[in-house]
Amino acid sequence: MSFDNKSSCLTMGFYSMGEDEPFLNRLTSWFTQGNLIHVELGFEDGRACSVWSGEDVYLKNRQFRNQAYKFVTLKLSPQQVFAVQKFAKRQVGKPFNKSGFYRALLPWPLYRKTDEKQWFCSELVVACLQEAGVLQHLNPARTSPELVYKQIRNHPLAFVDNNNFKESTRISTFSALHSTGEQPKYQQLSTFDEFD
Repeated sequence: MSFDNKSSCLTMGFYSMGEDEPFLNRLTSWFTQGNLIHVELGFEDGRACSVWSGEDVYLKNRQFRNQAYKFVTLKLSPQQVFAVQKFAKRQVGKPFNKSGFYRALLPWPLYRKTDEKQWFCSELVVACLQEAGVLQHLNPARTSPELVYKQIRNHPLAFVDNNNFKESTRISTFSALHSTGEQPKYQQLSTFDEFD
């Protein structure tokens, strides 16, 4: 896939289930019958947006050094990325949507729409992507990280990077893609955070 200089990128980081995961993560894996238990949306400036159980929505610098992450990058217009980032900024500080999270895991539909007052990770990421016209067919309130990955990995604008990052390189997948037509190149960031 070639990237021109009029393109921008969004990257989704999908976190895979580990051995010593908290109950909520194990529950997610069991109900979705998949290994992916968390998703974050990353921007070219190194910031990521998502929410963890018991915390508020964040938009902060991330490096993603943890080997449990795999990545999908979307080539979008700068206007699409701006719309996503603007929406994400408006969500910062909103709480985790615990009841919505449990409803989304149930095998029978308890239909509800996203109210934008609280979020779980995949609900937030899908709502953000819909600001760019991506994944319009999904109800954000009925998603999981596994479902988002299955839907986005074959998107015509997606580059799947199941990269096993070497701990020694400490590189970020959320850097700008060069416009040379080559595979994505990653820029090292200098920030650290507790979730890496």
